[in-house]
Amino acid sequence: MIQPLDSPFKLFFVVGMLASMVSGCGGVVQPDGLPELHPFELSVSQGGTPVEGVSVQLVPEDRANSRWACGGATDAEGKVVVKTLGKFEGAPAGNYKVTFYKAIVEDMSPGVSADDPSASKVYDSYLLVDPKFGSIATTPVEVSIAGGETTVPPIELGSAVRIKQKNM
Repeated sequence: MIQPLDSPFKLFFVVGMLASMVSGCGGVVQPDGLPELHPFELSVSQGGTPVEGVSVQLVPEDRANSRWACGGATDAEGKVVVKTLGKFEGAPAGNYKVTFYKAIVEDMSPGVSADDPSASKVYDSYLLVDPKFGSIATTPVEVSIAGGETTVPPIELGSAVRIKQKNM
């Protein structure tokens, strides 16, 4: 049987408990030392067409920011909203090299069960973005993020590629 909240103390207690439960839900605690983050979006295309599913990583020149991984993945319109640590929108101020990566894996042994110990499944993987964009040593893309919102022109990754990777 449910007891009525007939005393002010019971009512205050229940309301207080509910308020503390609600205020603790959904909030994301920022890690200690997280610098101020600035909104940053990129548009990425390949062969003039927006490209979906490209992994974008911002690599800071300033090693002090290296613990704050920044990046994201492009949506169907080729846009990526950069996040720090995968959940905090924006990136710390600074200069960055930007890398891009996209690959696919294809099953080259259809009909072979993955859980059959006597069979060996073979997969081929292919890079779908020119490898020069995947390394900080060779990427031509650099951005500088300052206070406020930073905008950069759309990034063009060149013609579509399909480069077979070595099987391991």
